[in-house]
Order: sequence, then C-alpha cells, then structure tokens
Amino acid sequence: MKRIFSSYLYFKRFGPWPFLIMAAVIFIMIGVHLHRENSLAETEKQLAFEECLKTNPDGGCREQIDKYHEECFRGNYYRGSRSNPGGFDRAGYRRCLELGLAAWQQENREKLAAENEARRKATDGVY
Repeated sequence: MKRIFSSYLYFKRFGPWPFLIMAAVIFIMIGVHLHRENSLAETEKQLAFEECLKTNPDGGCREQIDKYHEECFRGNYYRGSRSNPGGFDRAGYRRCLELGLAAWQQENREKLAAENEARRKATDGVY
C-alpha cells in the first residue's frame, strides 16, 4: 500500500518547486524587513542631523550622530510580534544622541529603578 503523504511521492510528483518557492518567499520577507529597518534608520539619522543643525549651527553634529547612531537606533527600535506591535522611540533616540550611549543607558537604569521603587511602595502589604 502506498503512503499518500510520503515525502518521496510528493517530491516525485511536484519536484523541488514548492520548497524553492517557500524558500524564496522567506528570503523576500527577510529582505523587505531589513530594507524597511535600514530605511527607517537612515531617515531618523537625517532628521536628527537637520534638527541638530537648527539648534547648534556651529557644527559638530555629524561627528556626534555618526559616533552613536547605530547603537542608539538599535536601543530604541523595537521589532514587532503578534501581540506587540513594533515601533521606534524617537525621543529616546534623540536623547541618546544628545547624551551619548553610556550616559543614556545610565539615565534609563535610574529611571527604571525609581519606577520600580515607586511601584514597590504602592503595592507594599498588598500581597
């Protein structure tokens, strides 16, 4: 008796095309995602540069932005999932470029610690 769902029969009947089409679709989806992320990164970098030139016409903006752009963008870009839509924290990105990566991370740690302490005090004795 022949097995109906045998991969050998499936491959014999359709050839490699279904597998190749699936692989192509996956590669296209990954490529579109990476292109979208890179495009957003370049757009935000350009907007930050233009804003910096408005507030600081003397210069020095390009070096500061080039130095911290990649890490600051990675720290403020959130990939989406089914339950959590992705996004980009523009204010956090600009603050990171302004302070520098280490100072911005320290500021975020202190802010998170203060929020946790306030939450702990608010729920003291509830459990």
